[in-house]
Amino acid sequence: LQCLALNCLEPIYALYPNLLITSAYRDPARSINTSQHPKGQAADLQFRGSHYDDYFDIAVKLAQAVCFDQFILEYTSYSRNPWIHISFSKDVNRGQVMTFYNNKKYADGIHRLG
Repeated sequence: LQCLALNCLEPIYALYPNLLITSAYRDPARSINTSQHPKGQAADLQFRGSHYDDYFDIAVKLAQAVCFDQFILEYTSYSRNPWIHISFSKDVNRGQVMTFYNNKKYADGIHRLG
């Protein structure tokens, strides 16, 4: 979590002080095997006061400003606003950028949905 905070969360907070971390470390027994959350390497983010359409612009800016392993703009049919999943590994960072819809990959890169 310390590497994630120093390399991702603190720089994001400097750009967006309305940052809200909605999920970070998760119990391994309640997570899928591929998740980086149980390793303390991932967080899900939203931004207080931001609206649905704001997330695309926020995602584009952050993907260019922060070093990461995975960066996912996640849209759902069951949530009012999307969120951003970001991970960081102290070993190797792949720099993967994706857009998800309802927990499944929609496309590589950041896409505006809605």
